[in-house]
Amino acid sequence: NDSAAIAKQEREFRNDLPQNTCAMITTKTFNSVCNAFRKHKFGRYAWPCNLVYDSGLVVYKKQYREAVKEIVLEAALSPVPEMDNTVFPISLGIGKSWSDAEKNAEDYFKL
Repeated sequence: NDSAAIAKQEREFRNDLPQNTCAMITTKTFNSVCNAFRKHKFGRYAWPCNLVYDSGLVVYKKQYREAVKEIVLEAALSPVPEMDNTVFPISLGIGKSWSDAEKNAEDYFKL
């Protein structure tokens, strides 16, 4: 049992840095989206409402779909200064539910 506990700790240790890095990037992106929405004065028509370590959910009024998509892509595909200005690819999905959005997700590598 000690070897199983040690293996679990090693696995958690190896996963810690990538997961925390992903969470940091996702949080920064989410904050950028929030700030951009304030600038565009979407008000109650578009808002980020859920954040998980590698995913975010934005709810919006249908007429703002393209503007919201553009803002999210711009924020998500911005260079990360803390990581030598690396740009990370993202998957962006649009749907009536989280699972719909996942099924319809497209990969983006640049604007």
